[in-house]
Amino acid sequence: SAEAAVSATLQQLTLQGATALANKAVLTGIVSQSVLGLTGSSSVLAGWGVIAAVAATLVLSAGTAYVVWNRTASRGPMQTVTRSFRNGKFDNTFFRWTPSAARQYGRFEEEGLRVSLPAQDGPAVPTGIALRHPVRGDFEVEATFEFLNVALPDVGWGAGVTLYFFMDDEDRNGMWFGKMNERVRGPVFVVGHRIDQGEERIQNFADAVTTVGETGTVRLRVARHGKSFSLYAAEGETGEFQHVRTLEISAEDVQIVRFATDPGWNPNVQIDVRLLEFTIAAQEIVGYQP
Repeated sequence: SAEAAVSATLQQLTLQGATALANKAVLTGIVSQSVLGLTGSSSVLAGWGVIAAVAATLVLSAGTAYVVWNRTASRGPMQTVTRSFRNGKFDNTFFRWTPSAARQYGRFEEEGLRVSLPAQDGPAVPTGIALRHPVRGDFEVEATFEFLNVALPDVGWGAGVTLYFFMDDEDRNGMWFGKMNERVRGPVFVVGHRIDQGEERIQNFADAVTTVGETGTVRLRVARHGKSFSLYAAEGETGEFQHVRTLEISAEDVQIVRFATDPGWNPNVQIDVRLLEFTIAAQEIVGYQP
């Protein structure tokens, strides 16, 4: 019947519209096509079309409010920790050096935590700090650092600073995101994903987006919702964040959250940077007591 057709359409519109609004999507076409299809089918449905349009607007509002409320309620309160490395500050109860030898490359300064790798015979692995606690559920991380001098490597693909997230799940998912001086293209924002495949550790995905500035302040933001990792970057203390990439990876506990200089597996590249600020808001920082 006409009434049944309108009811079914309204139900579909409500779900589509509520989801779109909750995700800040554009609604153009969601209402108009379905309602116009009904109103144009017969004179009987013409009146119902007007009612459908009005009702859809009202139900969409209520539906959107419910979806937003439901998402917020399901997430619950977030644990938030903000730490500054300025003025020589370092919270040894929240961070640890990684690897253990990293301490010899760091020094506390008024401007921030300075990490300097030598041009010859330095560590070939990421060197910096990591959280002492695993992270569970949805979270957002924001890290601020300063490039002082990051050389273009003679070999390898790049050097700089990265955030790294490791999930001790079946695939042992590892994801990194940062800024590097790439040997060919210069300054780039990089993102990559590694997994286990049998006995091997393979690179599942890697990408780079060109940016500006071989020196200066950079901010990185990573937001995980479910399995999705959304990555954002901004140049300068006040620059606007730009979306770089969203990857579907894992919703499992993150065992390692690392903020470090990254020589790109090259022991002979000079890196001189400062770590300035770090903030994490998470559903649970496992074992953390404020």
